[in-house]
Amino acid sequence: MPTREVSKVIAVLIAENGSYTYVDKISQAPSKALALMSIRDALRDYHSLASRGTFSNNVVKDFASSINFDQVTKEIDSISQIDNTTKLREELSLISAEALSLSARLASNYDYKIADQIAKYAKANGVKTVEDLEKFIESNVSKIAKDLDLDEDKVNSIGKNKRLLNYVFQGE
Repeated sequence: MPTREVSKVIAVLIAENGSYTYVDKISQAPSKALALMSIRDALRDYHSLASRGTFSNNVVKDFASSINFDQVTKEIDSISQIDNTTKLREELSLISAEALSLSARLASNYDYKIADQIAKYAKANGVKTVEDLEKFIESNVSKIAKDLDLDEDKVNSIGKNKRLLNYVFQGE
């Protein structure tokens, strides 16, 4: 079963805003009218974000560019045709679950990309082992953030993710 395009829109909003508002509104909508209104609001906010072109990272930007808005329109039409409350709940739950899964994947992919960038930087600075990588990150957070144009909190977060560091360091 292909991923719903509406779910992709909501996943981008979650990734960009860090808010689960639309997932909550859609999954808990007591009626079809309120569900469609929540989808409309999500699309409005997505359009505002996309028209500014200010995505927080290229992983989200690339994902957003894959959204098929002709399919979004078809999905909205399909939802508007649902007359059975159980089927409506099921569809809205699937949209919400997919959006959560996709947003988690976006975050994970972004973390991997940053960790890989940091590992390559560390290797270029003489780091030879994962243990040394952890120490290197811990003692050079500001320099790494500045040199790689990253947020210091993100560098700190990546530096504490031993499993991810091991994966990217050994994978090269």
